[in-house]
Formats: sequence, structure tokens, C-alpha cells
Amino acid sequence: MKPIDRRSIRAKFINYSEKGYYFITIKTYRNQPLFGYIHQGEMQTNPAGNMIESALIKIVNDFKELQCHHYIIMPDHLHFIFQLTQKMDIEIISSNTIQTPKGVQICIQRFKSFSTNLYIKVVNKGIFSPFRYKLWHRNYYERLIRSERELKNVINYIQNNPRNWENDIFTTC
Repeated sequence: MKPIDRRSIRAKFINYSEKGYYFITIKTYRNQPLFGYIHQGEMQTNPAGNMIESALIKIVNDFKELQCHHYIIMPDHLHFIFQLTQKMDIEIISSNTIQTPKGVQICIQRFKSFSTNLYIKVVNKGIFSPFRYKLWHRNYYERLIRSERELKNVINYIQNNPRNWENDIFTTC
């Protein structure tokens, strides 16, 4: 059996612990529509979507270097803009080829872990429907925002995401 390729998709030339704005997208595993639905171009979050929003806010508040600007919870993913207001001082431990995540990566890792554990607790109480296999897709998408114009474009994209849901060729819900 061929081993699974677990190489990082992060750009090697970007230091993800440096100050700046980052556009992040995190998808549910196999695009499970767990967080609500779109009705007439508006996102209608369900209790699971509200919990994901609370988890995002909690993680942002856990890091003094981090601010969250503009976010949207969608049925099967979320988009948000993180701003690192100062360089994140997270110790890097190197062992041959393995490094601990830093900066944006550690924030996303903690969000995914925290939100998954919360979701499981509510599933165990019989309130939420269980997810299939896992809650989140293994990776996430990020983009370093390099200009004021790009920041405005990303904000516009986030704000209009529910209205454009029906026209999105990647929509599976």
C-alpha cells in the first residue's frame, strides 16, 4: 500500500508568524452542510453554525497577537480574515523534518481541535447530528493579503458569499 502524501501545502517563502492580514477558508470534511443553509441569498446558521462562530471568537481572544476581521459561516465552510498585529513568538522545535506549527497555523490547529471537541460533546448529548468520519477537511486554504485593494476585494467576497452561493460551481449543498 502506497503511503499517504502528507506534505504541507503552505508556501515555503512565507513566514506565517509575521504581521499581516491572512484570508482563511476552512471546509468541512467532504463538504458536509453542518452549519445551516442559504435562504434567498442569506446565510441561516443553525445551532452548530452558532457554536462554530463562538469557537472562532474564543480562539481569536486566546491570542493577543490576533484579530479577526470579517468572517462568514457557510453551510459547509467558513471564511475569515485574520490579522496578526505583531509577530507571534511561538517556539519552534525542530526534529529532522518535523516542525511545530507557527503563527496562523497554530491558530487554525487550535480552532479545529477546539471546535471539533465542542461539536462532539453536543453530539453526545443528542443535540447535533453526528458528522461523517471527521468534522474538518485535513487542510485549510490561506492567502496572505498584500495590499489595501486586495483586502477590500476579500471583504467584498466574504460579504457576498451567501448571495453568490447558488452560482458557485463548487457548491455541493
